[in-house]
Amino acid sequence: MAFGGRSIGALRLGSIRTSAYAWGSSATLITVLGVVMIASIIGTGAARRSESVRRYFGLVERVFYVGVISFQSVAGAQLVTIR
Repeated sequence: MAFGGRSIGALRLGSIRTSAYAWGSSATLITVLGVVMIASIIGTGAARRSESVRRYFGLVERVFYVGVISFQSVAGAQLVTIR
């Protein structure tokens, strides 16, 4: 539940910042990271259910973690630079 919430939050934050013309290209990057996180969540579920894809479970899970860390880093950096 927390993984999905974080992914949806990244998508929403990216779309809000893009439509408000704030944060420039960082808003687009946040949206892309949200898509990557949701895709990796779906991939993780598929890897758990399918025997032929199970060997990629760890890789897909790590892609999600990289997406989360990247999202938090970009969003945090933008929040720090707001005056």
